[in-house]
Amino acid sequence: MTHKEVDQQLPTRPDLPSRHLAERQGTWLQGARARLLRRADIANRRHILEIGAGWGFTAEELKRRSAGNVVALDLYASDSINGVEQVIGDAQHLPFADHSFDLVFSHHTLLWIEDPTLAIYEAHRVLKPGGVFVAIEPDYGGMMEMPMEFSVKDIWIAALTRAGADPMIGRKLPAWLAQVGFRCETRFLDRLEDPHPARLELLTELDLTPGELARVAANEQSASVPVVHLPYWLIVATKSGANRSE
Repeated sequence: MTHKEVDQQLPTRPDLPSRHLAERQGTWLQGARARLLRRADIANRRHILEIGAGWGFTAEELKRRSAGNVVALDLYASDSINGVEQVIGDAQHLPFADHSFDLVFSHHTLLWIEDPTLAIYEAHRVLKPGGVFVAIEPDYGGMMEMPMEFSVKDIWIAALTRAGADPMIGRKLPAWLAQVGFRCETRFLDRLEDPHPARLELLTELDLTPGELARVAANEQSASVPVVHLPYWLIVATKSGANRSE
């Protein structure tokens, strides 16, 4: 059975990539995510919130890496999340009291939020002093591709913008985080990886024009081995104040 046939038998989430593509995308960033979470001392965090949990792959990973309670927040419930508390809610208006968590996690989420500055404010509000906001977000404006004749950077930016996302969210985050009082530490992927084999399939799940689809198809048929680098902003932002309490 193909991935597409499997996806057709699962509940649909029109706001998300296909389940198998989302899982592959998450796997590609697994190493960077693990290093970032270690920097955030996840093993010693006891109250963890993921905003925009989607299919739940990273929520379950957060649960495995920590010894505490993990809450997965999304606009919709998912029957694919196991062993993690689910809460239906909006990251711009978190349904939690002040100082409820010591780690808030966001992965491919902020670019899709209508007002990401409000989501950042809310993350700061629900964090305990000394808590951390961990974010992994792309910046398609800095995307590099070779050879240039097969570049689809402009298609990514146009399609994401039409879908209501901010394809250049990454570069904006440090200033926004600082404005609400976070102390921000930012890193990037430290090596050039091979192009992700599912990148064009992910792109075609967005609403593309006929001309854009034709260019993507030509890219898929190319025998060349392209260089593709999409900058990801890997952020650990700490809320000032005393060390967190249990």
